[in-house]
Amino acid sequence: MTPELARHPEFFAGVSRFEHTSAGLVPCRFRPENNWAKDAAFMTSCPAGVRLRFHTDSSFVGMKVLLGESPFAFEHGFFSVTVNRAEPVTFDPPASYVSGQSYTWKLDLPKGEKELEIHLPSYRKVTIQAMEFSDGAVLLPLPSRKRTLFIGDSITQGYAAYPAFSYAARLSRKRNRDFLNLAIGGAQMPLSLPDKLLEEIFDEAVIAFGTNDANRLRKTEDFESALNDTLAFFRKKPGINLIVLSPVYFPNAVNTEKETCLLHYAEILKRTAPEYGAHFVNGGELIPHDSALFFDGCHPTNEGMGYFAENLFRQLQTAGL
Repeated sequence: MTPELARHPEFFAGVSRFEHTSAGLVPCRFRPENNWAKDAAFMTSCPAGVRLRFHTDSSFVGMKVLLGESPFAFEHGFFSVTVNRAEPVTFDPPASYVSGQSYTWKLDLPKGEKELEIHLPSYRKVTIQAMEFSDGAVLLPLPSRKRTLFIGDSITQGYAAYPAFSYAARLSRKRNRDFLNLAIGGAQMPLSLPDKLLEEIFDEAVIAFGTNDANRLRKTEDFESALNDTLAFFRKKPGINLIVLSPVYFPNAVNTEKETCLLHYAEILKRTAPEYGAHFVNGGELIPHDSALFFDGCHPTNEGMGYFAENLFRQLQTAGL
């Protein structure tokens, strides 16, 4: 049903545009006008946070896809599916899969009507070539919801976590919100952002930078200047809530210059956020300081992301957000 799908963007969430190619439909979270890191072509091609959401009575769902190459050792071809907002089911391509080839996955669904959400891979370009449902199945779009914009680095994009297990996805499910993930792996607090970004539909922005700034020992005065520019930029969009996260704890930084940078950044973020009416959250307190919760000493695992989302949810709930 790919042609039909292409005519029904209301089935998609977390998407900004579509590319119609001879191979199939490519959902994109970035548009050229809102791309704030044009030198990160691979990262911006990955559909992190892009989902298909619909109500159906189908007894199964299948998807034929083509995945682009990934430069990372960690397998990022995972798809996650939630049924009636229950714990996601996640699966990846077969071990024999070669990038650029088509493959089809299929998932049996419980009887009766249900709400389905399919999360595309966070770190592989995806071309949807076909979708399958049981004969005569009904597909209806789900109601629209308030939307959060997430902007940050690889932790927010979802590196090392299954798509539905990233903190952005988990947090949004718990709060019953839609989200647009415009995070870019490797990014630092940006020096500038394109005005077209403010034309996206969102009433809340989560800003989460600092890990790569610390990894590169960015000077605190440079970080603070970029932070002020970023917060001033988002304040140009009337009526939105701003949430600013300091970097999460990561084991590789302990007892190094990076840790000193992280502490300084947290102080700057805590002091500066209120000046722009933003709510500050200490990211260093969101994940227990346990190296087992980090894939590579930096990026949270699925379990680590669970702590991240749950503790952030509680803090936002306490703040009335």
